Amino acid sequence: MAPVAQLDNYKGLFFATFDPDAPPLREYLGEMAWYLDAFFDRREGGVEVIDGMHKWVMPCNWKFPAENFGGDGYHTSWSHLSAIQTGSGGDFRVNPDPNGVMLSLGNGHCIIGVGPNTIADPPAPEILAYEAAIVPEMKKRLGRRLELVKPIVGTVFPNFSMLRPTSRTFRVWHRGGRTRLRYGHGCSPTKRPRQRSRRPFD
Repeated sequence: MAPVAQLDNYKGLFFATFDPDAPPLREYLGEMAWYLDAFFDRREGGVEVIDGMHKWVMPCNWKFPAENFGGDGYHTSWSHLSAIQTGSGGDFRVNPDPNGVMLSLGNGHCIIGVGPNTIADPPAPEILAYEAAIVPEMKKRLGRRLELVKPIVGTVFPNFSMLRPTSRTFRVWHRGGRTRLRYGHGCSPTKRPRQRSRRPFD
C-alpha cells in the first residue's frame, strides 16, 4: 500500500489523502460533519460494522456511483421499482415528500434528505418502533437541525457514500483504472449505548 500524506478520523471513520497540502479533515468536512453524525453518531454507542463486507468490481468510472449517491434521486423509481412497491425503505418514494431536499455542502459533499417526519425506514414494526423511541436522544445529540431534515443518502467527496433506507449501509469506491471500480459495501446498525467500539473499513 502506498504511503499517504495525511491520515485522520472522524467518529471512527478513517480518511486519508495523498495531498500534503490538503486542509485538515474537520475543515474539509465542514457542514458534512453534522450529516455524518446523523448517520454514525446518533446514539451514545455509535455504530458497529457487521462482519461480512461485500466487495466486487464494476465496469465504470469511480465518479458514477459517487454521483449516484450524491444527487441522483431520479434513478430510484426505475432501478428499484420492485423494492419500492413492497414499501421497502420508506413511503416517500410512493407518496411525494414536499419537504425533500438536495444539499450541496461544499468540497463536493452532497446529501439527499426528506422531511423530519417522513418515514424513511423499512415497514417493519420493530424498526419503526425503535426509530420512534430514540428520537428524544437523537434530538439531544444532534440539535434543532434534526427538526428540519432527515438525511437518507449522501457522499463525502470523493468516494465515501452512505445509505439509510433499507439497510443502513456505507460504501467505499476504489478507483481501479479509468473504466474499472472496486466497490466495498458494509452495514452499520446503531449499537446499544456504552458499547463504543469501531473497526476501520478497508
